[in-house]
Amino acid sequence: MKRLVLAALLAWPAERAAAWPPAVPVPAPRPAVDPLPRGSRVLVVNPALAPAALEELAAARGWKVDSAPAVSPAVVAARAGRPKLLVVSAGLLDAQRLSALRGAAAGAKLILTARKGEPLPELPEQVAFEVLEAPYEAAALAEAVTRAFTPRPPPSTEDRQRQLEQRAAQKERKDLARRIASLTVDRILAMAEPLEGEAAALEQLLERVRKKAAAAPERLTPPEQDLLLVAAALELGLDGYATRPEGDRANDAVQAMRRVGFAEEAAALEEAGKLLARHGRQGRAVDRLQAREALGAKERARWGELSAVLDRARAGPGRERATHQLLEYARAQRKALRLDGRPTSIAAAGGTGAGAAAAAE
Repeated sequence: MKRLVLAALLAWPAERAAAWPPAVPVPAPRPAVDPLPRGSRVLVVNPALAPAALEELAAARGWKVDSAPAVSPAVVAARAGRPKLLVVSAGLLDAQRLSALRGAAAGAKLILTARKGEPLPELPEQVAFEVLEAPYEAAALAEAVTRAFTPRPPPSTEDRQRQLEQRAAQKERKDLARRIASLTVDRILAMAEPLEGEAAALEQLLERVRKKAAAAPERLTPPEQDLLLVAAALELGLDGYATRPEGDRANDAVQAMRRVGFAEEAAALEEAGKLLARHGRQGRAVDRLQAREALGAKERARWGELSAVLDRARAGPGRERATHQLLEYARAQRKALRLDGRPTSIAAAGGTGAGAAAAAE
């Protein structure tokens, strides 16, 4: 038997022996599948509308691009176009707006664009999104699109632990914000818990005044207007205040500063306005900017001295003094601060005597 096997092996052709075992055919690699096929709709939510890089990539891949400058029109566009990808500026989103947008574009992937150092909004943890640094190139956008459509692996133990910690921190922040929002004005002025010091109390008080000013500016009482005017001038400083729209009310701010107790700062702001008035009109921020650029050497030196007066109230002990002074003014004008609950009616706000006092309470 062994001789028969040896004879058979010797008789086997050499070329066939070399080809044994037979080669297994290797399938040709499949072409890469575009995660977003041609004809897909992309919705861009950006104040500057669709950037050039996105238009370039969309033209190369055959996407249809819709643009919206804000979330509200984007919701309308999403309901009409049913996009598969959302490219949204991070500064326009919060949890409520994102919920409305995702409801209108069910199943769409999300890419947030943000400038370097720009904070991202606090979004629900179950929302998957990619972050793309702006301004971006077409290649960077293509990579972000691929990541957005790539299935994510299940979270590791470390990822789950990190998510639990983030969820606990987020819940703690929400509870703290809810407790602060429930404080009355009297409790704020008394710096009750959970407020930590005069700075936190003033910040919360100004936040309520700003919300009231945004919702119904005609209902602001004179002391509330004083707080807004003085806080804006002190926070921005002379250069910032003069070149921003807040500076349109510089004369009112001077009078408000005197009423609150910032006589030196009021005199500096008033003199700065007179310096600008020598070089043109002051009605608009651009007019004041041009007037400041036209200041002579002596005027520039004086401008620097006046600016230093306001800057002293922006940092260190000067800021603490300014915070204390604003709170003392708010305490003295407590009955005129109508910031608890819903704003009073226009008639009540404009009333006098016992009726107005009852409405304030």
